[in-house]
Amino acid sequence: MGTLTQTNIAALQHQVVNQNLFTKFLNWCENQEEMRIFWLGFGLILHGCFLTPLAFLTVVYSGANFFLLVSVMFSMAAVLIVNLAAMPTKITLPVLVVSILTDITVLTICAVS
Repeated sequence: MGTLTQTNIAALQHQVVNQNLFTKFLNWCENQEEMRIFWLGFGLILHGCFLTPLAFLTVVYSGANFFLLVSVMFSMAAVLIVNLAAMPTKITLPVLVVSILTDITVLTICAVS
Protein backbone atom coordinates (compact mmCIF):
# COMPACT_ATOMS: atom_id res chain seq x y z
CA MET A 1 0.00 0.00 0.00
CA GLY A 2 1.24 3.47 -0.80
CA THR A 3 1.92 6.03 1.84
CA LEU A 4 -0.17 9.14 2.10
CA THR A 5 1.55 12.49 1.87
CA GLN A 6 0.22 15.66 3.33
CA THR A 7 1.16 19.07 1.92
CA ASN A 8 1.62 22.05 4.13
CA ILE A 9 -1.13 24.45 2.99
CA ALA A 10 0.10 27.28 5.20
CA ALA A 11 3.48 27.25 3.44
CA LEU A 12 1.79 27.43 0.03
CA GLN A 13 -0.44 30.33 1.09
CA HIS A 14 2.53 32.25 2.51
CA GLN A 15 4.37 31.87 -0.79
CA VAL A 16 1.50 33.38 -2.82
CA VAL A 17 0.86 36.30 -0.44
CA ASN A 18 4.52 37.38 -0.46
CA GLN A 19 4.36 39.20 -3.84
CA ASN A 20 5.14 42.88 -4.04
CA LEU A 21 3.17 45.47 -6.01
CA PHE A 22 5.53 45.43 -9.01
CA THR A 23 5.23 41.63 -9.34
CA LYS A 24 1.44 41.87 -9.13
CA PHE A 25 1.47 44.52 -11.84
CA LEU A 26 3.64 42.36 -14.12
CA ASN A 27 1.35 39.37 -13.55
CA TRP A 28 -1.65 41.54 -14.43
CA CYS A 29 0.15 42.69 -17.58
CA GLU A 30 0.70 39.07 -18.63
CA ASN A 31 -2.99 38.32 -18.07
CA GLN A 32 -3.95 41.21 -20.39
CA GLU A 33 -2.52 39.45 -23.45
CA GLU A 34 -5.99 38.69 -24.83
CA MET A 35 -6.74 42.45 -24.79
CA ARG A 36 -3.52 43.37 -26.57
CA ILE A 37 -5.31 45.18 -29.42
CA PHE A 38 -7.28 47.29 -26.93
CA TRP A 39 -4.10 48.35 -25.13
CA LEU A 40 -2.42 49.10 -28.46
CA GLY A 41 -5.31 51.38 -29.42
CA PHE A 42 -5.43 52.93 -25.97
CA GLY A 43 -1.73 53.71 -26.07
CA LEU A 44 -1.77 55.16 -29.54
CA ILE A 45 -5.03 57.09 -29.33
CA LEU A 46 -5.03 58.41 -25.75
CA HIS A 47 -1.32 58.89 -25.46
CA GLY A 48 -0.44 59.74 -29.03
CA CYS A 49 -3.39 61.95 -29.89
CA PHE A 50 -4.09 63.70 -26.59
CA LEU A 51 -1.40 63.44 -23.94
CA THR A 52 1.75 63.85 -26.06
CA PRO A 53 0.50 66.88 -28.05
CA LEU A 54 -0.73 68.47 -24.82
CA ALA A 55 2.64 67.93 -23.13
CA PHE A 56 4.53 69.08 -26.23
CA LEU A 57 2.53 72.30 -26.58
CA THR A 58 2.79 72.98 -22.86
CA VAL A 59 6.58 72.68 -23.04
CA VAL A 60 6.74 74.95 -26.11
CA TYR A 61 4.55 77.62 -24.49
CA SER A 62 6.47 77.49 -21.21
CA GLY A 63 9.83 78.23 -22.77
CA ALA A 64 10.81 75.21 -24.93
CA ASN A 65 13.20 73.51 -22.54
CA PHE A 66 15.19 71.07 -24.68
CA PHE A 67 15.34 68.34 -22.01
CA LEU A 68 11.56 68.40 -21.56
CA LEU A 69 10.95 68.32 -25.32
CA VAL A 70 13.24 65.31 -25.71
CA SER A 71 11.61 63.47 -22.81
CA VAL A 72 8.12 64.00 -24.30
CA MET A 73 9.22 62.80 -27.73
CA PHE A 74 11.19 59.85 -26.33
CA SER A 75 8.24 58.69 -24.24
CA MET A 76 5.92 58.69 -27.26
CA ALA A 77 8.56 57.01 -29.44
CA ALA A 78 8.99 54.24 -26.87
CA VAL A 79 5.26 53.50 -26.86
CA LEU A 80 5.14 53.58 -30.65
CA ILE A 81 8.16 51.29 -31.05
CA VAL A 82 6.97 48.58 -28.66
CA ASN A 83 3.48 48.61 -30.18
CA LEU A 84 4.70 48.47 -33.78
CA ALA A 85 7.10 45.68 -32.84
CA ALA A 86 4.09 43.67 -31.58
CA MET A 87 5.65 43.04 -28.21
CA PRO A 88 3.61 41.20 -25.58
CA THR A 89 1.63 43.15 -23.02
CA LYS A 90 4.20 42.17 -20.41
CA ILE A 91 6.42 44.77 -22.10
CA THR A 92 4.00 47.23 -23.72
CA LEU A 93 1.93 48.05 -20.63
CA PRO A 94 4.87 48.96 -18.36
CA VAL A 95 6.30 51.11 -21.16
CA LEU A 96 2.91 52.80 -21.55
CA VAL A 97 2.61 53.47 -17.81
CA VAL A 98 6.14 54.89 -17.57
CA SER A 99 5.49 57.03 -20.64
CA ILE A 100 2.25 58.43 -19.23
CA LEU A 101 3.99 59.16 -15.92
CA THR A 102 6.76 60.94 -17.84
CA ASP A 103 4.26 63.15 -19.65
CA ILE A 104 2.41 63.94 -16.42
CA THR A 105 5.72 64.84 -14.78
CA VAL A 106 6.59 67.15 -17.69
CA LEU A 107 3.16 68.81 -17.44
CA THR A 108 3.69 69.30 -13.71
CA ILE A 109 7.15 70.80 -14.22
CA CYS A 110 5.79 73.21 -16.82
CA ALA A 111 2.89 74.19 -14.57
CA VAL A 112 5.18 74.92 -11.63
CA SER A 113 7.75 76.95 -13.54
